[in-house]
Amino acid sequence: MVSERQKAILFAVIDEHIKGAEPISSHMVCETFDFGVSPATMRNEFAKLEEEGYLYQPHTSAGRVPTDKGYRLFVNALLADRANNNRKMREAFQRITDVQQEAYAVFSEFAKIAASFSGNTAFSGSLGTHAFFKSGMHEALRQPELADSLFRERFGDAVDSFDENLGSFFDTLDRNGVSVFIGKENPIAKAKDFSMLVSRFRTSSNEGIVVIFGPKRMDYRKGLDVLNALHNLLE
Repeated sequence: MVSERQKAILFAVIDEHIKGAEPISSHMVCETFDFGVSPATMRNEFAKLEEEGYLYQPHTSAGRVPTDKGYRLFVNALLADRANNNRKMREAFQRITDVQQEAYAVFSEFAKIAASFSGNTAFSGSLGTHAFFKSGMHEALRQPELADSLFRERFGDAVDSFDENLGSFFDTLDRNGVSVFIGKENPIAKAKDFSMLVSRFRTSSNEGIVVIFGPKRMDYRKGLDVLNALHNLLE
């Protein structure tokens, strides 16, 4: 069980790791944030978070990075307190639903908006029509993780396998909000190194989804804002 201070430290580590894609040291957190503790106490808190499985230390670095368990605690906190107030996103989705009556066009535009605002790859489509649209591959390729050729290959394999795997988990998705899958939680076997945010919704003629897909280091706040904006508009 983590204390409130340990949770705040963990969330600070995750925020900084999302920004820079580098391991985060206890010294950096102590210098950057005002937790009111000594460097020795901060090192102890890092050690406790590592013992509890929320952080781990890559063997080549003195810093720590979040584990799937750490990201899950972070995302659960966001889901518990996520009031979307991004007017530009709401207006973008509203324009699409106002003027686009053709289902294919709606799904295509949803994917483009989700990719643009989240900075990750996005999918949108309907299980009933088997029409899925992808957008944002160029956004994904800007992520530092995808500079590694093996990681990039795994990413491509996961993206390519999405359509054929959707039917296996579609019915398990939250109908009243956003479902978040982190790392090994991912229902797509080839996507265990990535995270996936999914919003299930209904238009006038189809039931569909919008998916944001990317590295586990993705900006979950942005992704949840995008999907909550869509969900709130269509509910």
